[in-house]
Amino acid sequence: MMDKTIVIMVSAVFFLACNPGNEVRVNKVGKPQIYTVNYPLAYFAKRIGGKLIDVHFPEINGDPAFWKPAAKDVHAFQGADLILLNGATYAKWTTMASLPKSKILNTSVDFRDRFIQVTEDGAHKHGRDGGHSHTGTAFTTWLDFKQAEQQATAIRDELVRLLPNSKHAIGHNFADLQKNLQALDSELTNIANNYGET
Repeated sequence: MMDKTIVIMVSAVFFLACNPGNEVRVNKVGKPQIYTVNYPLAYFAKRIGGKLIDVHFPEINGDPAFWKPAAKDVHAFQGADLILLNGATYAKWTTMASLPKSKILNTSVDFRDRFIQVTEDGAHKHGRDGGHSHTGTAFTTWLDFKQAEQQATAIRDELVRLLPNSKHAIGHNFADLQKNLQALDSELTNIANNYGET
C-alpha cells in the first residue's frame, strides 16, 4: 500500500511539473539587484532607481573596461535582476561569459551607428593592468552627454519594466538626471564655441 501511495505522489508531481499552467513561481523578495560594468552606468542607475533598487559595481583595481573578472564575480553578475552593459566593445569579458541574455541591457545599442572608430593610439596602462591600446571603437560613450542621456533613457525604460508600480518615481528621478546631463552638454558646447577653431 505504501509503495502504491509513493508511486501516485511521484506521478502527480511529475504531471504537475510538466503542465505549463501549473508552473511553480518563486517570488523574489526585496529590491531588484542591478549590476553594472562601469561607474557612469552605476551612477545613472542610482540616480534613476534611487532607493527602489540596489546597484552593484565591483571594486576594480585598474580600468574597468579591461577587467578580467574571477569566477565569483561572474557568478554575482549571473544572479542579477538586471545587467547594465555599456556596449561599444566596452568590457569585452561580457562577450565570453555565460550571462543570462534576458537580463542584459546594452545601453548604447540605439546609437551604435554613431560610434567613433579610433585608428591611432599609443599603448599605455592603468594601475596593475597590463598595457593596452584604445584603438578600435571609442567606448567612453558617456563623455558625449547626448549619448549619456540616451543610455540613461534606456536604463529608465528597463527599470520601469522591472518596477511598473514605481513608474512615476522612476520618471521623476530620470527627469532630474536628464536636466543635469542637458545642462552639462550646454556648458560643454558653450566652452567649445568660445574656443572656436584652433
